[in-house]
Amino acid sequence: MATVDLIRDDASSRALEPQVTSILGSLRRRIRRYLWQRGLAVLGAALCAIFWVSLAIDWSLEPDADARLLLLSAIVVLVLVLVFRCLVRYLVVSLPDRSMAMLLERRFGTLDEGLLTAVELARPHPHRDRFNQAMLARTRAQARAMLQDVDLRAVLNARPLRAAIAAACLLGASVAVFAFAAPAAMATWARRTLLMSAERWPRDTRLVMEGFRDGTMKVAKGSDVTVRVHADLARVVPEEVHLDYRNEAGVRRRPRMQKDGNADPKIDRFQDYSHTFHNVMAPIRFDVVGGDDRLRDLRFVVVDSPVITRMTLHCEFPDYTRRAPRELPGGASVELPEGTRVAIDAKCNKALARVRVVREQGDESSSAHTYDVRPGSRDSRSFRFVEEALHDPTRLSFTLRDADGIGSLRPAQLTLGVIRDSPPQMRVRPQGIGAAITAKARVPVAGTVTDDYGLVRAWFEFAVDEQKPAERPIPVPQDAPTELALDAAFEVEELPLKAGQKLLLSVKAADNNELSGTPGVGSSERLALSLVTPDALLAILASREMNLRRQFETIVDEVTETRRSLEHVGSADAAQPLEGTDREGSLEALRVERALQLCRKNTGEVRGVADAFNTIVAELVNNRIETDELKSRLHDRIALPLSRLAELSFPELETRLERLGQELTKKDDTAAALASANEQADRILADMRQVLEHMRELETFNEAVALLRSIAEAQERLNAQTKERRRQQARELLEE
Repeated sequence: MATVDLIRDDASSRALEPQVTSILGSLRRRIRRYLWQRGLAVLGAALCAIFWVSLAIDWSLEPDADARLLLLSAIVVLVLVLVFRCLVRYLVVSLPDRSMAMLLERRFGTLDEGLLTAVELARPHPHRDRFNQAMLARTRAQARAMLQDVDLRAVLNARPLRAAIAAACLLGASVAVFAFAAPAAMATWARRTLLMSAERWPRDTRLVMEGFRDGTMKVAKGSDVTVRVHADLARVVPEEVHLDYRNEAGVRRRPRMQKDGNADPKIDRFQDYSHTFHNVMAPIRFDVVGGDDRLRDLRFVVVDSPVITRMTLHCEFPDYTRRAPRELPGGASVELPEGTRVAIDAKCNKALARVRVVREQGDESSSAHTYDVRPGSRDSRSFRFVEEALHDPTRLSFTLRDADGIGSLRPAQLTLGVIRDSPPQMRVRPQGIGAAITAKARVPVAGTVTDDYGLVRAWFEFAVDEQKPAERPIPVPQDAPTELALDAAFEVEELPLKAGQKLLLSVKAADNNELSGTPGVGSSERLALSLVTPDALLAILASREMNLRRQFETIVDEVTETRRSLEHVGSADAAQPLEGTDREGSLEALRVERALQLCRKNTGEVRGVADAFNTIVAELVNNRIETDELKSRLHDRIALPLSRLAELSFPELETRLERLGQELTKKDDTAAALASANEQADRILADMRQVLEHMRELETFNEAVALLRSIAEAQERLNAQTKERRRQQARELLEE
């Protein structure tokens, strides 16, 4: 072995003395053995130290698999570095005789560089032949003599080796004691650090996090997130549990979690703690610390919550509406006809896992029903919900849950209002008929009947006294119009009626809505008509004519007074300004203004009297008791002239009075305007007095007719009494 070392380290050593070569070889072996022993001790101590450091890190921090893999990689690299530095490099390092000689020279000063000289001269040299061989031999002999007293054990310092061995033994012993005393912990470390197992270190306190998967929970952006931690009651329950994280500003926060009640170990398995993160907008990483347990590197992944981006309502309307299917955009509230089938197609911003629909009808929350709707098979971002037939107001709440398990922050709301089909609207009134009619009367009705979706039938409903109501049809076009202009008449003559009876009459119409089994029916105001004789009806109309005459006399008096007031316009006293006012004025202006107001008032009153006489004429015609003389008196001599006054004469007077007022304002010559107004007022008064005269003639005529009617009635009563007296006398004769 010594020969091999000498040949490998320095081929020139063959020229040295065997004794010198042996000593240098022995020193070389000692050095290598020393370095290997110290390297192994240092490597063993380092491995033990690495074990304790990795154990401390893994137990206290419990890093995840990635961090542990990184730690193991660092350990492997460190061990390889130590193996190279402490062992491998000593295999390749060269230890030549010159180095060994220098080491001995430094350690033993008595050698006086003789050994180094002998070694140097033994090496090949270009001028070796010029050396003095005797001197060279004497130098070798001196080196050999000096090496006899050298103790190679004193060359190397044994303290570092002993320290390294002691450290390796102590650390190794500590590892051995730990492995013997806690084999489960040792096995856990090996599985976690070397095999990358996911098992956790056993602790006195055991915390369990709810809702996290692989330390991650996806939350909706902007939502409030409540985290819950369960402490195992079979272990040590911590007094406090804290969260440890940094907020968006980088400030470290350590809030205490709220303890939810006091768990009973006999009933409960866990003590619960909770904390709410408000308005989470960015990812958050945090730890949960309680007792000796710590849940590390928990994090929120912030994602958008699912929302409905577009909603379309496919509406199929019931038959009675006669409307084609159509699409409507969804909104907060949509009103649809009763009976509509609604298919709601919704498009969302994310792929969905489930949609929960809460359907409430009416105002009672107890009517709520919940449905789970699956997203579309082809497009998981869409879903459809169908309301087969809409009969009551319906509120729909859509709660979305996406493929990440994130729910919508608040349910999307859709209210479906119901437009119920109203019965036909009747705007029908009797025309030219009063509450009293004759047995031969006709009752005209006119107006409009409307329905949103069309009319199919109209009729008169009538009842005599307390009898069962009957119907009489009114023609309606077959195309079911939505508006019917009604102009019909009920013929009373077709009924066997007599004076003293009562006729109840109304107009009704039906639509084509059959959702409830019966169509909607609208009805006009019910007329209560009393059957009277023609003479009695004429007496009623005569009384009305008398009242109208008295009303018209009052109107004539007012127009006469207006005409007289105009005579004072332009007089000397009327031209004086009014006292106690802030603006200039005159009695003339006041008189003209009052005359204008009375003119407008009288116009409406005269029109009302004319309409009343026209109504009387219509009642006479509709009751079939008119005569040409009576009709001519009422219409041609009274109603028609009054209508001309209301439509032409009075508006002309109003125009002239307005012109007069303007002239007075301008303080121009008002004579022409005043004369024009007076002329028109005189013409109106003349026409009104003529109509009044005809009214009085009619009244005289009516009085004569009434007198004749009373004489006839008295004659009838006398005839009846005479007949009764004769029958009585006949009975008396028979009795005798």
